[in-house]
Amino acid sequence: MTEKRIVYVEGGAVRVLIPPREFIDAVFAGDVDRALLAIAAKDVPAGLPFRIVDAADLPVDRGDRELWTVDAADLTDGVGGDYGAGTSRVVIGWTEAGEPVIQEVAT
Repeated sequence: MTEKRIVYVEGGAVRVLIPPREFIDAVFAGDVDRALLAIAAKDVPAGLPFRIVDAADLPVDRGDRELWTVDAADLTDGVGGDYGAGTSRVVIGWTEAGEPVIQEVAT
């Protein structure tokens, strides 16, 4: 697991993605920055802005997670792609260059 997290807001709730270190190492040869952007583009719903933060910057107590807030103006690292979460286009693999292989699926 990396020490970075991907944060976005969906339906008024703060969502936190925890990228798996094994995936970053296997697909992106350890290039954390590039991997985080690719993971966010795939896993953050299409069109929603996100921010990549240090895990240490998030509250430790997850018990009150539903009370967490994020200022939308701070979500400036990118937006969810038009594939992956919430779309009919899914990532079925990754190229050696770390680019997603996309496939359209029937809805």
